Amino acid sequence: MNVMASHRAALSTDGAADGWVTIRFSQQAECLADDIPVPGGPNLCVVARDGKEARISGVKDELDWRAVQIRRVLPFAAALQGHLTLHACGLVLQDCAVAVVGESGVGKSTLARFLIAHWVVAADDLLPCRFRVGKPVVPLVDRDVRLGHICFMERDLGAERPRLVPLDPPEVMQNLLRHGFGELRQQAIWSFQFDRYGVLSKSVPGHRLTVPDDLCKLPDTETLLRELVQAS
Repeated sequence: MNVMASHRAALSTDGAADGWVTIRFSQQAECLADDIPVPGGPNLCVVARDGKEARISGVKDELDWRAVQIRRVLPFAAALQGHLTLHACGLVLQDCAVAVVGESGVGKSTLARFLIAHWVVAADDLLPCRFRVGKPVVPLVDRDVRLGHICFMERDLGAERPRLVPLDPPEVMQNLLRHGFGELRQQAIWSFQFDRYGVLSKSVPGHRLTVPDDLCKLPDTETLLRELVQAS
């Protein structure tokens, strides 16, 4: 998704844009002709039913604040436009994308910044996932790359090294739902989202990625992910 706002947050991305949403900030809550409140989003935020426009009340002259509000709205707007978004950083190596899914603060952006010298970083927090001829792909500016793996990242304070544990499809589905966005609460698009998660869980290998709470171990995490891609 590309963002048009009264103030543009400097959010860089190497991914392709195939959707648009105009987000406006105002002092007072504004209604759209046919709008939906954003579940789990900022207070007094509404999105048009087609997902192409949003209103957020409250104005702070702080780009970080605006970026947070935009980030909360985008997955919901994308879902209304028929697009699936994962709460993940997207890492590409040898035309294979790895989605590293995880809660805010777990280290997705830190990992993406560390890998940017040798990997293509498609996204560091919101990863678009598309389906071409039924196959899940990550869109880049110049091409689509297959989504080869989904890793659910968690931090272990007592771990000495990172580790990967394969997950079976039901576990992948459960984790996708757990890390999903508020759009799932809308009955009108629940069926689409649930179906797409089902396709992902059955067609893309899933793993639990446990990482130490130690930046010095980032090279070990890269080694694990590189070996995962090379073996696929």
